[in-house]
Amino acid sequence: MNHSALLEEAKSQLLGQLVYFDEGLTPFLDHYLSDHPQQRYIIEKTLNTYITVLEGILSDFTYSRINSSTLIGSMVNVQFLDNMTSDSFTIVFPTIADPDKNFISFLSPMGHQLLMSRRNETYPLKTPSGVISVRVEDTLFYNSGHIK
Repeated sequence: MNHSALLEEAKSQLLGQLVYFDEGLTPFLDHYLSDHPQQRYIIEKTLNTYITVLEGILSDFTYSRINSSTLIGSMVNVQFLDNMTSDSFTIVFPTIADPDKNFISFLSPMGHQLLMSRRNETYPLKTPSGVISVRVEDTLFYNSGHIK
């Protein structure tokens, strides 16, 4: 597949995400977070910001723009600064999350915190054992987030 076709496929996937959230954000939140109003509020706020980020990327669509932020469907490589180890995670929709493949849902605590992260930036991640600092080494959109 040539570079142009890959870009068109990525654009189609991101447009699909935009339409999905535009038309179905409330039912999505009802399905996954109806019993957690505080978390629902946080995720809804995050997804509204994500929609704005997607709109910006799609308005000036280039290879570098789709890899400028960690999107749903992106693989993000992080370095854990406490022990200088690295790991990669792919941010996905909840239905295809698979910890054995490091596919993490954007609704998970780590996925939510890594969504929209940017290359060469450092972030504090809240974990059950405390806050850890990570540096995003790279983010690459793999078009593997899937919509449903």
